[in-house]
Amino acid sequence: MSDDIAESGPISLLDICTHRVARLLLENTLPQSQVQELPGPDIACKVSEAIERLARLYQFPHFRSQGQHFREPHLQILTCFAPFWPLHYVSLSQVDLLHADLQPLQVLRPQLVHLELASYHETLSWCTGFTALTCLSLRGCSWLQPQGLGMLRGLLSLRALDLSEQYDAVSDEAGPILASLPSLEALNLALTNVGDLLIDALTYSRRLAAWARETSTVLSAEQARWPLSRLKHLGLHKTHVTGECLPHLEHLEGLRFLDARGTAVQRRQLIRLEVRFGLHALRGAVLATSNTAAAPYLVHGQCVCACGTVPDSKDPLYAWGKRSMVRLLKGHRVHGPDMSAQHGMAHAFPPLAPWSAAQHAHSHGQHWRGNQARGTR
Repeated sequence: MSDDIAESGPISLLDICTHRVARLLLENTLPQSQVQELPGPDIACKVSEAIERLARLYQFPHFRSQGQHFREPHLQILTCFAPFWPLHYVSLSQVDLLHADLQPLQVLRPQLVHLELASYHETLSWCTGFTALTCLSLRGCSWLQPQGLGMLRGLLSLRALDLSEQYDAVSDEAGPILASLPSLEALNLALTNVGDLLIDALTYSRRLAAWARETSTVLSAEQARWPLSRLKHLGLHKTHVTGECLPHLEHLEGLRFLDARGTAVQRRQLIRLEVRFGLHALRGAVLATSNTAAAPYLVHGQCVCACGTVPDSKDPLYAWGKRSMVRLLKGHRVHGPDMSAQHGMAHAFPPLAPWSAAQHAHSHGQHWRGNQARGTR
């Protein structure tokens, strides 16, 4: 039995096996592709945790900044465990990602359905290939640039999008981009710089289809490429819309929620929409099917959602997956030289020591403090 896992309490055969697999992965003697052969998420979680423990134990300053993409080499291995993470719903809106690179989110492409993010990035270059993503909240991503919104075009399965609190990034120029999303049903644009021109773009396809029916006109290929709008939920709180855009909204089918508070829209101007869609007036400039339907947004300030996915925060596997994802995001190298050619993963992990883990950590801690005293690293 290796002394590396010597600790208080009994050690099971499973502990020994998971420790050994973790060790082989860190030594780069076991191909990372073999992670997919682990029998299930419970075993994968144990191996992943063993990797974290060993990496902390052998984390010496002389290779702390090595690795091709990550500040810590073992984080590259953790990406192989992503298929085992039950992360269909991920909320990172309360996580400080100021200096994080969001590219590691790509490991969640096959499974991610709901994502809430508040980052400090100017582009959305990370969001390509998310074929299952249904709900996306970018509320308060204040550094996002208008040209960065173009990446949203590739999210064909997106049904709910929250772009609120982005006055500088979201304006009428975003209209064609948002109108090109074929599955979009819920859109929150509160506290943005949009106006009537954006509503014109969002309803263009429906108005065009109505005109074609009325005039028996065959649409051109250019006209027909616009997907019919499926919008049912629209948040326009404190935007620049006026009552002039409301007739355009009448062309939508099945409008269920409209928030026009803090705009130039007057209560009497909403009556036609209220009758057209069978809605109820709430708080003056809010129309909804019921108080219950409006409460999550008006009272609790929730992000718009169309998937109904709710994570089990008490699930240890979910907690493991989210914790690992945050580690990847914060540990991904944004800038800096590539040291992998000089310091490979196999050289970053020291050989097995003949003494206990505690003694090993203590001796190297003294060595590091001695180097600090001499001014070396």
